Order: sequence, then C-alpha cells, then structure tokens
Amino acid sequence: MTTNEVSKAIVKATTNLEREWGGREAVVDVLRYLPEESRFRTLADALSDPDNDDLSIALLCANLGIKPSQILTIFRDARAAKALAESMDQVYSGLPRVAGTAMKLGHQHDQLCSVCEGIGSIDLNRDKEEEEPKLERCKRCNGRGRVVYTPDNERVKTALEIGGLLKKSQTNITIDQSKKQMNVFNSGQLRDFLAASDKALRVTRVIPTEPIPNDDD
Repeated sequence: MTTNEVSKAIVKATTNLEREWGGREAVVDVLRYLPEESRFRTLADALSDPDNDDLSIALLCANLGIKPSQILTIFRDARAAKALAESMDQVYSGLPRVAGTAMKLGHQHDQLCSVCEGIGSIDLNRDKEEEEPKLERCKRCNGRGRVVYTPDNERVKTALEIGGLLKKSQTNITIDQSKKQMNVFNSGQLRDFLAASDKALRVTRVIPTEPIPNDDD
C-alpha cells in the first residue's frame, strides 16, 4: 500500500500523534512493552527499521493490517504495560530495605529509649524556661538509655516467612511479654527449622513435649 492509498487526514493525524508522543524512537520504546505474543509488536519492529524512517505510522499500520482506530488503543495498552513494569522495578528495588526492616522488627534487640532519647534521665523542668534542671532517672529504661524491643506475634511470623523458614498457617506463635520469652507450639513441621531460626531470632523458644492439658482435665 502506498501513501496515496491512505487518507491524508489519517496520515496527518498519526504524524501529529507521533510527534506528541515524543517521536518515533519514544513510540518504539513504549511499544516494546507489549506482550511478546501480541501481534501489534510487529508495529514496533516496523517503526524501528531504518528503511521505514520516511513512512508514516498510518502507512505502516495499513501494511500490517492494523486499523487507524486501533492505534490509540495499542499505544494506551503499551504505556500501561510500561508503567506497570517501571512500577514493579521500583517495588523490587525497595524490597531489600523492606525486608531488612521486617527482619529487624522480627527479633528481640536493644533499641534507644524513646522517652529519655538515650540519656537515661529526664529533666522534670524541661518545659520551664527559668527553672534549674531537675533530673530524674528514666522509668522506662531504668536509667540505661536503652530498652529491649520484643516483637509481636505477627512481626515474628513475617520475619520467618521472609526467611523461608515458615509457611503461612504452619505454626502458632505466642510471646510472653512479661518474661520476654517466645513460645512456639509445634504444628507438625516446626522442629525442622528451629535450629536455623534460633540464631536469627535471638530469643528463647519453649516447645511443649507433652500435650497441653485442658482446664477440664
């Protein structure tokens, strides 16, 4: 098919679209994000061919059996695919930081006291500008400046799942906050990963060797 056989209005419209979309190279870059099985990927190949530099998108589409009404839909779908790919790239690049935070929050460790900010004492007159400082030992950290962070149940399970040591719904984990001790109750496959997870979690686990008696017994 020749340019004369394609409506001049369509040629002009698609040429303007190509210009608005950033030029041919930019259009090809977007179309490359279409699924490989898409028949419209052939348009990207045709547009990237130097022999077709002087041919309009309208003519190339006509030669490939693509209707002018499909051009906008093709480019829209390709841009959506590109946006998804770039978004997932952002997600994957951030995963190490997310996993690092999840692992840190999933095990017991010392952290700075949020009340005294690591000083170990509190100025009772801090809101009184003209008063002399009146220091009192921080009750939250008992003057240490640091406190022991103990993860809750869900954060421990998340850390284990990230490490591949626990599958969802595999284990019931409870934490005794008063004793700062984690109790993990066996659900059939627990013992296989306990040794590997001891070091990572840095907490004491207690596994009942006998069935837990009912209150009615």
